[in-house]
Amino acid sequence: MVLMAVSASAITVVSLRGPGWDEDSDVAGAAATTSGEGWKPQELNKMNKVLDLIEQRYLLPISRGTLLDGALQGMMEALGTRIRLI
Repeated sequence: MVLMAVSASAITVVSLRGPGWDEDSDVAGAAATTSGEGWKPQELNKMNKVLDLIEQRYLLPISRGTLLDGALQGMMEALGTRIRLI
């Protein structure tokens, strides 16, 4: 169910993508950081933009906790690691 919610959210975000997105800060093209200092301001800004778009335009109610869990799971899956975080 969480996977369905995250997938639907991703589809919503992709379909709503428009002006204001910083194409140059795409994570795929960015160098890996190992500083352990948390999110850079531009990365946190991108996450907040996605959260705002979902909260404003997604048709079904969804909790922030569900979105956070899905984001964390997505990061682990991007590494090729399939674990249950919760």
